[in-house]
Amino acid sequence: MYALNPTTGATVWSRTLADGPAPQFKATGTPTVNAGVVYTGNALNGRVVAVSLQSGTLLWSIHVGAPVTRPPAVMDDRVEVLTKTGDLVTLSLQGKMLNRIHLGHWVNTYGPIIDGGSIALTGNTAQTGYLAVIPRPGNRQRSIRHPGGIE
Repeated sequence: MYALNPTTGATVWSRTLADGPAPQFKATGTPTVNAGVVYTGNALNGRVVAVSLQSGTLLWSIHVGAPVTRPPAVMDDRVEVLTKTGDLVTLSLQGKMLNRIHLGHWVNTYGPIIDGGSIALTGNTAQTGYLAVIPRPGNRQRSIRHPGGIE
């Protein structure tokens, strides 16, 4: 992970998050920045990390059980992460595991996206497209199937 000066392009700090061969599947490595903290998942070791945006200091690291190839979403006091095996993992801002929901093994997953207090995910299997909307805790999960897949 690198932080670059926006004016000069010079490296401000860098941090190695994992060592090893590149995974066989696409690994985006896209971070999410919120309130001076950079959150990112790792496709090599299945860890989610929080790093100080200013200094690059590792604030916490937690293994979520499977590779993470999509950017985390941050809302209020939680971080939502979608794993490669189809688990939506909820973490506290301090890096503690709060919840895990198994959504099934989708391919071409996108999200999580947080909007208005709900978490939205899209994905598809070989035959069915899905849009899952998971409201704040205490409300019921909703999902929509589209037999033709998601375009």
